[in-house]
Amino acid sequence: MILFQILFSLFIVFILVKTVGRFRSKEITGAWLIFWIVFWLVAEAVVLSPNLSDLLAHSLGIGRGADLVIYASLALIFFFLFRLLTQVERQKREITKLTRKISLIEK
Repeated sequence: MILFQILFSLFIVFILVKTVGRFRSKEITGAWLIFWIVFWLVAEAVVLSPNLSDLLAHSLGIGRGADLVIYASLALIFFFLFRLLTQVERQKREITKLTRKISLIEK
């Protein structure tokens, strides 16, 4: 095992412990807990066996496993960014509605 694999494995253990802690404190739901556990375990598998990403990349017509990881990561980041933006917009609308109701009640 090379140094990077050891360090990344320790990092993943740390992240998984934090994720379970967030679930126990009810900061995330069970569905998100499962998603993040699977995500980090897949990341661990790719780090421990880089050939896995190469095999999957070649089966999808992508030259290198590293390219596949970058493409998938960017897609995931943009998906989460989209979700966050839509949630922020929804919260803005809700705050506006609540502010209007409170204003009408106080008059």
